[in-house]
Amino acid sequence: MTEENKKEPEKISYEIEFEANSNEELLEKIKQTFAKEENEEKKSIEEVKEEIIEEKTVEENIDKIEQEPEKKEMINKIENNEKSNILIISEIEGLVHLPYKNEDIDEHLKTGEFTSREEVVEKVYTVPLSKYTNFTISRLIEGFKLMREREKATLKESMKYAIDLIWERKLHPAIITACKTQDELDIYLACLDENNLQLFDFFEIRFDYRPIKIIQNEF
Repeated sequence: MTEENKKEPEKISYEIEFEANSNEELLEKIKQTFAKEENEEKKSIEEVKEEIIEEKTVEENIDKIEQEPEKKEMINKIENNEKSNILIISEIEGLVHLPYKNEDIDEHLKTGEFTSREEVVEKVYTVPLSKYTNFTISRLIEGFKLMREREKATLKESMKYAIDLIWERKLHPAIITACKTQDELDIYLACLDENNLQLFDFFEIRFDYRPIKIIQNEF
C-alpha cells in the first residue's frame, strides 16, 4: 500500500468529523479534535521564536557598527508608538501590534471614523494576545478571514484554505492576521519550510516574551 493510500482513510474521517448543523457546533468539534495537539503545537511556535531571535542576534553582531544609526531610529519609532511595518507579538504587554504603513493610517483617517493616528493604531492595529489563546482555532479563523474578507474568496475556497492552515504548527496565528494577502502568507510559509525567515521582507516579526526563570537546585 502506498503512502498516499494510507492517508486517504484519515481524510474521509476528518471530513465526517467536521459535519455540523451550526457554526457553534463546528467550532466545538474542532476544539475537541485538536485539543490534544495544543502542547506540541506551542513547542513548535517556541522553536520559530528562537529561530527568529537567533537570526536577529547574528545580524546584529555582523552589522553592529554600520547599522547603529538605523537601530536608534527604529528604537525611537517604537518609543513614539510608530511601530511601522513591524509585527510585535508581546507576551510582556499581552498585546499584538500589527504591522502598518503610513499610507494605511491615512486611508483609515479618510473614512472619518477616527480622530487621530494614535486612535487608528490602537483600535485597528493593536489586538489582545488572548485572541490567539488556542493556536489551532485561531489559525482556522484568521485563515478564513484572510481569504473571505481580504481576498474576497468564495466560502468554499476560504474554508478549504483555512483548514489547510490548521496543520501549520509552527505558524503563529497573529502572522496570518498581519498578512494583507494570501501571497504574503504563502511566501512566509515557504520561508518557514526552508528555514529561511530572513528572506521574508513584507514586514518584520518580533517576539517580546517574558524571560525564563531558571531555578537552581541547592545540594
